[in-house]
Amino acid sequence: MRLLERMSIRELKNAVWQNKNGMVAVGGLPLEWYEDELEKRTGTRRGYHETEQQIKEALSSLGVKGEVKYKEREFYRYTILLNGEEFGIFDINTNTFVD
Repeated sequence: MRLLERMSIRELKNAVWQNKNGMVAVGGLPLEWYEDELEKRTGTRRGYHETEQQIKEALSSLGVKGEVKYKEREFYRYTILLNGEEFGIFDINTNTFVD
């Protein structure tokens, strides 16, 4: 669909986030359509804030607490900073720390 092809990655991620939060995204299309286009371009179907939530849940399951920040290293892998110190590398596909 031409609308999806013209949308930026930022707009697609926002549309996924809006749909999952009960709002109508630009174009009013089904969630799967935005996710499909996002996956085609980036390799992931995740909208905004989903990666952050996944990382926080993984840390919580380990009993780790503190201020969490993250930065993308490569597709699917993020460097996790805990209280300003490097904690490890998290792979969002396997939902594990790899380093």
